[in-house]
Amino acid sequence: MSVVKVSFTFPEETLMLLRREVPARKRSAFVARRIEENLRRRKLSRAVKDTYGLLRGSGPEEWRTEKSTRDWLRKKREADTEEIKKLWK
Repeated sequence: MSVVKVSFTFPEETLMLLRREVPARKRSAFVARRIEENLRRRKLSRAVKDTYGLLRGSGPEEWRTEKSTRDWLRKKREADTEEIKKLWK
């Protein structure tokens, strides 16, 4: 995969956190990885919205109602957040 240099504008506090938590030579990879994770999550969210209702009355119990689907997604997101917190430590 080719690599290109880009420029982003961050809040100063975010940049200070990044500098404090991630070694200088690993920051680009760290930021790229987090962006990729976020984009995958957004793609999954779009897919869920696009396929909403297809499994109505069938499929996993978690997907049977709008509320159970929202609860399931919230739990998955919370698990992702906990995983990210572990990676930051």
